[in-house]
Amino acid sequence: TKSILNTDPPRHRQLRSLVTQAFTPRAVALLTPRITEIVHELLDKVAATGRMDVIQDLSYPLPVIVIAEMLGIPTDDRAQFKRWSDSIVDASGEAGMQTVKEMNEYFREVIAQRRAQPRDDLISGLVAAEIDGEKLTERELLSFCVILLIAGNVTTTNLIGNAILCFDEHPEAVSRLQVEPELIPQAIEEVLRYRSPAIVMGRVAVQDCELGGQHIKRGELILGW
Repeated sequence: TKSILNTDPPRHRQLRSLVTQAFTPRAVALLTPRITEIVHELLDKVAATGRMDVIQDLSYPLPVIVIAEMLGIPTDDRAQFKRWSDSIVDASGEAGMQTVKEMNEYFREVIAQRRAQPRDDLISGLVAAEIDGEKLTERELLSFCVILLIAGNVTTTNLIGNAILCFDEHPEAVSRLQVEPELIPQAIEEVLRYRSPAIVMGRVAVQDCELGGQHIKRGELILGW
């Protein structure tokens, strides 16, 4: 399916500029109080027990709640969201196609609702957005919804888990962060570099070339690892 992930410039830049407006530093800063509230709610649930599973109790539910609220999805549909997100990452072939079909059917209804009655959410913003005077096609809208759901969930779950693993392996870093909490943003950036949460994305060579001593032919798939 054609999406921002496999679209070349200049269309890629146009699509990217739309979605990045929702994730500017200012926009994210406005989300901070709500995200903090959700984190406290999740931690309060397990604090009394004296133990927690970082993935199941925090990094798994946190991103799906945040991204669902950004998209304007009802609370009752969050579990379905998470199932779709995990299925897309783990499934392949017919199972993966079935999941995409279910997601597209769901988001078609949501998009139709937002066209009729816009709200203050990300899907309404994408429905109203224009590129060179033209609105996004339904296929582009659907691909945005699916990508935001998956990218917003899986990568954040992985990042939090990876960060805790890194800090467990390097207790001296935790000690320093406790004394100098202003270094936390840099520490997170280092986790992103050192133990990436991102799913491998393929790229297709548009011409014969040589990369790292390897001969690559036009049309061959390259995976950055």
